[in-house]
Order: sequence, then structure tokens, then C-alpha cells
Amino acid sequence: MLAEIDADPNLGRAIWAILAEDERGSVLAARNADTLMATGSVRKLFTAALVAECEDLSAPIVTEVFLAGAPGANGVWNGSLVIAAKGDPTIGGRDEYESDRLRRFRPIAGELVRRGIRSLAEGVVVDVSSFEALTIGGAWKSDNLPFSYAAPIDAAAFNENAIAALIVPRGCGRPVVEVDPPWYTPKVEAGCNGEALEVLQSGAREIVVRGSIAELQRDTVFAAVRDPGESLGDAMRIALAESGIAAGAVSVRRTSPPGWTATPVVRVGAIESPPVGAMLDAVLAASSNLYSEMLFKRVSRHRGAASWDESLAIEHDFLVRRAGLEPGSFRFDDGCGLSVENVVTPRSTVALLRYLRTESASARFWESVLAKPGEEGTLRRRLPQFKGRLFAKTGTVDGVASLAGWVRRADGSIAYFAIFVNNHATAGRDVNRAIDRIVSALADP
Repeated sequence: MLAEIDADPNLGRAIWAILAEDERGSVLAARNADTLMATGSVRKLFTAALVAECEDLSAPIVTEVFLAGAPGANGVWNGSLVIAAKGDPTIGGRDEYESDRLRRFRPIAGELVRRGIRSLAEGVVVDVSSFEALTIGGAWKSDNLPFSYAAPIDAAAFNENAIAALIVPRGCGRPVVEVDPPWYTPKVEAGCNGEALEVLQSGAREIVVRGSIAELQRDTVFAAVRDPGESLGDAMRIALAESGIAAGAVSVRRTSPPGWTATPVVRVGAIESPPVGAMLDAVLAASSNLYSEMLFKRVSRHRGAASWDESLAIEHDFLVRRAGLEPGSFRFDDGCGLSVENVVTPRSTVALLRYLRTESASARFWESVLAKPGEEGTLRRRLPQFKGRLFAKTGTVDGVASLAGWVRRADGSIAYFAIFVNNHATAGRDVNRAIDRIVSALADP
């Protein structure tokens, strides 16, 4: 199999690093097994392992909501509604796309109605002080930042920090643009000018669509929100308005609101996420960068404001002391794999896989959240012949393709494998097909 790759000039010029072992640790295939390789989203395997080690997988993330201030006359609350964001990536997200995006806000609105509150003098405050102020990965490429897969990472999120713009071109005339969430207004500056099409948030509740639509078919572009806290606060403001409560302005604060200790504070409810363990399906099978980064940062929340640096330090200690990885065999920069500075060896990746399946949470749990052929996730259309046998994590960034996991072989035994391809200059689908041929040879030798 490797000889075929070497003979193909479109594949052989890339750097291939591979390790596959059976359950006893015998090597089934190896090349550059101790070479540090860029990971792509295989990085998320390590993030998921850290989350499983540090969190109660059966517990939700709780976002508490308070009234700060004091009641006034005629239903006016002389203060604000404060959302104490704690890093929940699920609010208004994928589990609510086809239902009521605001459903988790409605009990809060109902409690305010019960208290006779009809307006908030100081609006909605989103407190994001549980996370550091840095919201963009230091090594993320600037041309990724407008897109939802590189949305800012903060303690708050709504709609997975994305704005979806459905663009329906009408020749070179003004296209039809439908926006979700619907409270964003589109400003259209697109035509047939030859410039690249882009969708950006241009104001608190406005997006701009600019560039050329000459070659565009009907398409949906997912833009990153500019301020996740503002987005969450806006969603709460809309939910309150639908219950007849005027919320006014939305503000985001990195420290507790001024006078917090002196101002009366009343807890009016909480927004609970699904269990943390259920979120690891979005990390591994669906490969969500947002879920990965928010859960990764949360690990260090007990050291002050949760941060990349502190979580990376906790992770390093876990991987060396608990998972048994060799120091120097990995270096990570973020929690999702978007940074090209994430590197690891195939040997350490296989060691982590073995740890997950035999020493961490049960193999059944990991097989429920990893990508699988024929099911929703990044392996849905790959390797269909191994449905029910293959459990893995894919990885793709520019010039990088990877796959790591385990597969039940024809004789019923398990093969652990890590395959990394760096510096390839061919179509990603061709590299993935070559990777899949290696997995096929491992599974059915």
C-alpha cells in the first residue's frame, strides 16, 4: 500500500507518518511514527480525552441568570438582567435548529412576567468574566476568521456563534438574502464586479454581503459573529420582547457589573445544557471547532478566567502523567486543530487511543461519540464497508489530512492506527482515498 502511494507523484511528494498496532502492541504498519506532524482535527481526540478526565460527563453546564438592581414603579426594574455565561456552546445550537431556538430563555421571561416586570431600565448584561479576554487563536489564519468555523471563543455562545446567509442570485441584480437568526438585517453590496464574495457582520444586528455573484448558484454562507456575548444577549432580548418585556440595550462585561456586591441580586433561573458527555459527539463525530474550544477552555476555569494557556498546561500534565505520552512527542496551540502549530507523533496518538479504549471511559462510550461510516459525522460517506467496525477522528486543514482511531479486523481483533499526511498539494479527496485504502488493508489484510 505504501509503495503505491510513493509511486503516485501527487501523493508521494507529501510527508506521510503512520503507525498501526494490534491489541498486544505489535506493529502492523509504520512510517515516520516518531515524527511530529500537523494534526488537523485529530487534535480533538486529545481535547475530548482531557474533557472526559476533568469533567463530570453526566452533568450539564449551568448558565445562571440574575436580576441586579431593585424594583421600581409601573413594572420597571431599576437595573439589569445579568446572564452569567460559563462556556455553554449549545444554547440556540444544533439541537434547536429545527425547533424553538429561544426555548431555554422562555422560563426566564416567564419568571420576570410572574414578578410583574415589564421593562429593564439597564437592559441585558452578559457577564463573560469566566473566560479570558483573548477570543481568537493566536495562530489561526486571518482568512479563516470571517467564517463560522473560526468564530470567536468566549464564555457565551448563541446559534454556535454563526450567522447563516442564504443567498439566491438574480443575475447581476440584487440577490435575495435570507438571514438566520432573523434579527440580523442584510446589507447587500454584491454584483458582478469580479471580487471574492464575502459575508461579514457589519454592525450589532447587521451583516454585509459584498463581492461578485456572477458564478454563484443558490448558496448558504456561514459567517462568524463578532461578539458572542452580544449575540447571546440579543437572543435573550428577543425572547423577553416576545413575552412583553422591554429589555432595551445589550452590554457585555468582562468583570462583574459595577456595584455588584452592593446591588441587590436575585437569581431568577438558569439555562442548562445537555450533559457534557453528549457534547463530545459534536467534538468528535461532527468535528465542531466551537464545542471543542469552549469545552477545552472550561477545563481551566478553576484557575481564574479560563484560558488557552492554563488549559494547555493542565492538558500537558494529563497526557504525560495519566495517558503516558512521552514529553516532546506533542505540542498543542488550541483545542480544535485549526492552528497549524498543533503537532503530534503517530506513536503518541496511538498511545492515546489505547488509553481511551482501555483505561479512560468505556470503549462503548467512545464508540458512541467518534465518527463512524454511514452515520451523521465526518465519516458518513467514507469506508461504508466498515460500518459498525470503524471508530475514528478525521482531520483536514490546508495541506493536512489525517485519520486516527481503531477498527475491528476481520478476525475480530482491534487495530489502533494514526495516519497523518502533511504538505500535500493535491485534492483532499484523493488523499482521503489513499488513507482509506490503508485502513482497508489494516482491517481486511
